[in-house]
Amino acid sequence: MTKKARKILVLVVALVMAIAGVVALSYSREHSSYFEDEFDIVDSKVVPDYKALPGGGSFTADKDTWGYYSVTVSPDAESGVIIGFCVKDGDGNQVFCVTGNALKADSVMLKFKEGEEYTEEFEVLSSKESYEKYAKEHFDDGDIAGVSESFFKDGHYKVTYIVEMHERVKHAREFSLVMGFIIGLLLVAIAVTVAKNDKVTVDYDERQIAMQGKSYKYAFFAMLGYYGFWMLLEAFSISIPASKTLLIFLGIAVGIAVMLTNSIMKDAYFKLNENRKCFIGFFIFIGVFNIGIGIVHILRGTFIDNGVVTASGSLNLLCGLLIGYLLVLLLIKKIKDKRDEE
Repeated sequence: MTKKARKILVLVVALVMAIAGVVALSYSREHSSYFEDEFDIVDSKVVPDYKALPGGGSFTADKDTWGYYSVTVSPDAESGVIIGFCVKDGDGNQVFCVTGNALKADSVMLKFKEGEEYTEEFEVLSSKESYEKYAKEHFDDGDIAGVSESFFKDGHYKVTYIVEMHERVKHAREFSLVMGFIIGLLLVAIAVTVAKNDKVTVDYDERQIAMQGKSYKYAFFAMLGYYGFWMLLEAFSISIPASKTLLIFLGIAVGIAVMLTNSIMKDAYFKLNENRKCFIGFFIFIGVFNIGIGIVHILRGTFIDNGVVTASGSLNLLCGLLIGYLLVLLLIKKIKDKRDEE
């Protein structure tokens, strides 16, 4: 077996192990309930009086475990009523609470104790007064988005509720993101190894190395500008509706895009002994794959959570778009080279 074949074999084994790790982390026992409810709001009051999940919604852990709640509320009207959802432990202490008109929200990872019953309660908030009262009872210092009285409307409402409890390994989401990054690096390493021509020993020449240095410098200043601008927004308390993880990765993506632009347009991206067709085919596959996953997140409603773009629902799409930008640059460079030859 050649040295190149051995290297590819090691990388493939590592890739399989990483994928197996992601599969193991994604294991989840789920407990779910679904129901519909109809009620009228007359003079800003619910008829009939409705507060708790019909039949008494609850979850009892059969062992000490970690997990998170996922709740979806879908009213048939765009506005006019707000639903509050709260989970309490056996001592009546609140462990998760959220409000919204049409909402889809996940809790943070929670630790559930063996044998303890966790009660799930919904409450219809039909006026500004009831909304503010709910906020004071369930949120620290009543810290919740304000709503005007004109938002609430009398009428007949039909609401669909879906409550899911997912048992997961602690920090499973974080580990999955890390493993996904490792899988991406392994795929790149495999592509580089396959594309390399061992019969040709030519590497980057001095001009390419010098140009790469400039590309990295431009990328550094681009990232510096991005994070400086973000810091300025934070100083003026201007919030961006995106998770911090996504915003951090976006800064890295800006640096990569600048580096790619200068390197590709100056013929400093590929080595002279690399199989470009193999690379381009690999980039197309990875780009389409990531964009496909991003579209799935959008269709499932996990791209945005409570008005905030999530990292788990958007990173794949961002990676796919970044690879798409790389392919566009390669196409532009190819067209430019053909025109220069003519």
